[in-house]
Amino acid sequence: MFVGNMRGLRRFLLLCLFPLACYSQQLPNAQAQLYYQEAYRYILKSPELNELKPSCIAVFDSIVSLPQSNFSEQLKNHWGYVGTKKESQLLDSLFSLDESTYHKPYYSPITANLTTASGAEKGCLVIMFSRLSNNLLLAEVSDNQEGGSGRKSVISIFDQSILYLFIFGADKKIQKHYTQILSHN
Repeated sequence: MFVGNMRGLRRFLLLCLFPLACYSQQLPNAQAQLYYQEAYRYILKSPELNELKPSCIAVFDSIVSLPQSNFSEQLKNHWGYVGTKKESQLLDSLFSLDESTYHKPYYSPITANLTTASGAEKGCLVIMFSRLSNNLLLAEVSDNQEGGSGRKSVISIFDQSILYLFIFGADKKIQKHYTQILSHN
C-alpha cells in the first residue's frame, strides 16, 4: 500500500512540475531571447570559460535536453528542500521531470542567432542551451574534439563539459548561477 501511495505521490508531483517545464514555450521569442542573451554574455565572461582560452566559440543552433538533476544540490538549497525526506522527494521529482521532458535537439532561431560561427570546426567551443523552464536555464559548454555539426560531434566519450545553471529573476537578469564540471565517461 505504501508503494502505491509513493507512485501516486510521484505522479502528482510530476503533473505539478510538468507545466513548469513547458513555461518557456509560452513566452514570445523576443522575451525568451533576453534570457538566452543574458546567459550567453555571462558564459563569455565566466572564469571557467576564460581558463580554456578558446580561439573559437559558437552557440549550438538547437535546444538540447539537459537534466536539471545535475544541479540537485543547488536546487535543493534554492527551493528550501531541507531534510532527508524532502531531499529524496526533490530528487525523485527532478529525475521524473528529466525523464518526462527529454527531447531530441530541435532548431531554435533564438540560439542560432547568438553567434555567426558554426562551431563545426575541430577544437571550437560549443555552447548548448536547454529549454527555459520556470526561470531556470541550463547550458553545457564543450569543445568539438571531432569536428562536425551534430551534438554527437561536440559531446564525445572521455570529454569534459562545463555545466551552467542560471536562475533568473522577474527582471530577466541572472539572480544566481552555478557551474560544475561534468566528465563524459
